[in-house]
Amino acid sequence: MADDSFTKGTKGFESFRKGAAYSLNTPQTVYAKDIVLVGGGHTHVLFIRRWKMKPLPDTRLTLISPQVYTPYSGMLPGLIAEHYTFEQTHIDLRRLCQWAGVRFIQDHVVDIDPNTQHLSLERYPQLNYDILSLDIGLTPDLSIPGAAEYAIPVKPIGDFFRQWQSLKQTVKAGQQSHYAIGIVGGGAGSIELAFATSYSLKYVTTHFTIHLFTASPYILSNYLPKTRQHVKHKLFLEQVCIHENFKVSNVCCSSIYDQHSKEVHLDKIFWCTHGKGGSWLKNTSLDLSEQGFVLVKDTLQTLKFDNIFAAGDVAHLTPEANAKAGVYAVRMAPVLFHNISAQLTGGRLKQFKPQQHFLSLLACGDKSAIGERVPFSFSGTWVWRWKDFLDRQFMKKFQQLSFNEMPSLINRYLHENTTPVMRCDGCGAKISQDILAETLQTIGVNDQAEDAVVIPWREANYLLQTVDQLRAFIDDPWLFGRIAVIHALSDIYAMGGKPHSVQVAITLPYQQPSSLKREFLLLMNGIQSELNQAECVLVGGHTAEGTELSVAVTVNGRRGLGKLWQKTGAKPGDVLILTKPLGTGVILAANKAAQAKGDRVERMLAMMLLSNQAAVPIVKKFQPHAVTDITGFGFLGHLLEMLKPEQLSVELDIAQLPVLEGATDLFRYGWQSTLQTANENNRHYLYEANQWLKEAHYPLLFDPQTSGGLLIAVSEDVANECLNALQVDYPQAAIVGKILPKREQTTTTVHLKK
Repeated sequence: MADDSFTKGTKGFESFRKGAAYSLNTPQTVYAKDIVLVGGGHTHVLFIRRWKMKPLPDTRLTLISPQVYTPYSGMLPGLIAEHYTFEQTHIDLRRLCQWAGVRFIQDHVVDIDPNTQHLSLERYPQLNYDILSLDIGLTPDLSIPGAAEYAIPVKPIGDFFRQWQSLKQTVKAGQQSHYAIGIVGGGAGSIELAFATSYSLKYVTTHFTIHLFTASPYILSNYLPKTRQHVKHKLFLEQVCIHENFKVSNVCCSSIYDQHSKEVHLDKIFWCTHGKGGSWLKNTSLDLSEQGFVLVKDTLQTLKFDNIFAAGDVAHLTPEANAKAGVYAVRMAPVLFHNISAQLTGGRLKQFKPQQHFLSLLACGDKSAIGERVPFSFSGTWVWRWKDFLDRQFMKKFQQLSFNEMPSLINRYLHENTTPVMRCDGCGAKISQDILAETLQTIGVNDQAEDAVVIPWREANYLLQTVDQLRAFIDDPWLFGRIAVIHALSDIYAMGGKPHSVQVAITLPYQQPSSLKREFLLLMNGIQSELNQAECVLVGGHTAEGTELSVAVTVNGRRGLGKLWQKTGAKPGDVLILTKPLGTGVILAANKAAQAKGDRVERMLAMMLLSNQAAVPIVKKFQPHAVTDITGFGFLGHLLEMLKPEQLSVELDIAQLPVLEGATDLFRYGWQSTLQTANENNRHYLYEANQWLKEAHYPLLFDPQTSGGLLIAVSEDVANECLNALQVDYPQAAIVGKILPKREQTTTTVHLKK
C-alpha cells in the first residue's frame, strides 16, 4: 500500500495533493492554451497541415470529429463511378492528427457555452477551450414533407455511399425490370452525381432512368450559359431527364410531387439540395443565419465571441454571404490559421475576401469533364485529366505523410541488442520476461506468480492484489484512463475474482496549472467511469509531474462465487479458448509513427475498452482448469506460464488465432513492438519453428498485448458450449488449441498446425 493511502471518504484525496512533485530542474511548461477544432472539413485539415509545419508554442491543438475518415467532396463523383477507391477519396483524420501532433477525439459536439468556454459532447466529458473553431459542414434540409422518411441525403457522404452500394447490389440482383432514380437539386453536386450514377449503373443494367429535379428555371443557375449548354447536351446523351421549375412539395415512398401536384414515380430519391446548419447550433449563444449557419465577420470570428471562429460551409460571412463551395473552404485555411495565431499572441488579424470567380470542373462520369473559369467554358477528356491531377495533388498532402522525426521502416531500429530509437508504450513498454525472471531469481523471489497475489484473509476468504502500470500510448487522457483501469482489473478477472478497491499513481506531463487541471480531470473522469462500471471503489492514490503521462493501478479484489482460478491446472485433452483478438502491440507501434490506418486504431481501442468482466460468470459455469490473461509477454509467453510448471505440451491452430484487422499487414510492412524481439526468445519452445516463419499469424505469437483477452483451458466436452456463450459478448472469441496427452517428454513443446 502507498504510504499516503487513506481508508474512505473524501478525506483520503489529500494523497493526490501530497503527491504533487516540484523541482528546480522542471522543464519549460508544455501546454498553457487549448485550441479546439470541431469538424474535419477542408479548412481544418489544411489548418492541421500548417500546424505541423509551424505549431504555436505552449499550445495544444485538438480535433473533434464524429468520423475517422472525412471525404474530399471533389472526388465523390469519381468514387460513385468507381474511378477511385474509398481510401483515395477520404482523409484519415486520426492518422493526420497523429502525424501532426494533434489530439483527436471521435465524438459529436452537442453544445457550446461561450461564457465558461467549454464544449458538451455526446460521450466525452466536458472539454474546455481557449480558442474554438467550427468547420462542421452543413446538414441536409429535409423539411419538405416526406423527405426525411423517404429521401437519401447525399451528406453525410459516408452514409450516402453505403446506401448507394446497397442500391447498386439491388439493381445488380435484377429484382425488377426497370429502376427510376431521382436526384433533387440543380447545382454542380447534383449534376456530377447524375453523371456518376448513370456511368456506374451502365455496367450493371441498361434498364434504368435518372431524373434530375431543380426548383430553378434552369440547372447550374450561377454558371455561364455556354457551360449549361455543354452540361445539358451531355445529360441528354446520358438519357438523364431534367425537370426544371420543379419545386418539390411532397415525397412519398415511390413518388415525388411538385407545386402543381405533378407526380413522378421513383424507386430511389437522392437529396442534393442546399443544406442548413446543424440543429444543435440553435441551442448555443452564437448568432445564426436563417438557414442556421454561423454568422462570422471577415476575420472568420463570430459576431459576439472573438475567440470562436467558423469556416467552411457552416460559416456565413456578413454582411455579404459567401457561396457554399469547397474552393472557399480551402482558401479560408491560411486566414484561419493566421487569425487564430494572432488572437492568441495579440497580433493583427487578416480579412478573408472571397473571390468572385473561380475555376469549376464538373466530372461527367466517363472520364471527361466540363469546366469554366469566367469568361471561358471548355470540355473534354483533357479537362478530366486536369481535374484528376488537381484532386490527386490535394489528397497527396494528406495521404503521403512523411514522419521526419522517425527513421525509415528499414532503419527505424538500431543494431540488434542496442536501444531502439522509438520505444513502445502500453504493455509494449514492459521489461522483457527473461530479464524479469532472471532478476527475481537472483534475489530469491519466485517468478512463477499468479496474475494476482492471493493473501489469506479472515475465515478462509482471500484478498487478491495486483498492480499494473501503463505509459500513455494515445493522446487522450479520458480514453487512456479508461483503458488503464480495464487493463489492471483484468488480473483479478483472470483469477475469477471480483475487484473491490483501487489506488492509482499518476504522472502528468509538465504544464501550466490551468491546463494541468483540465488534463487531470479528463483522466480521472475516465478512471472513475470504468471503476463505476466494475463496482470498484477508488480509495487513494499519488500524483507527480514528469515528462509523460503514465498511470499505475493497484487493485484489491476478493474471491467471487466458487474457487479461485489459477494459471496452472490445465489437463491433457483440454481445449484452449482465447476471448479477444491479438495485434495491439504492432498497431500501437505503427500508430506512434502515424503509419496505422485510423479505422484500424479505432477497432483496436474498441477492443481494449472491452473488459474481461463479462467473461467471468460465463466461464465459471464451465469450471475451467486454468485461466490467464494475455498482456505484455504476448500470447506464447503467457501460454507457456500455463504449460511449463506441469511440463504440458499443446497443439496450437495458428490460423484460428483471432486477429485485429490490419495487424498482419503491419507485420508484413516491417512494423513490430520494441518488446517483440524479447518475446521471441520463447520461440525455442515451438516445434520446428523455422517452418512457420513466413506464416502471417506467426509474429502474433510474440506481440505484446495491452488490455488483452483471457486464455481459458476447459474440458473438451464443454468447449463449444463455452465458446458459444462467450461469443455473445466477445464475438471474436475462438478455440485456438488443445492440450496434448502427457507422454515421456520432459520439456514443454508447442506444436503449430494450420
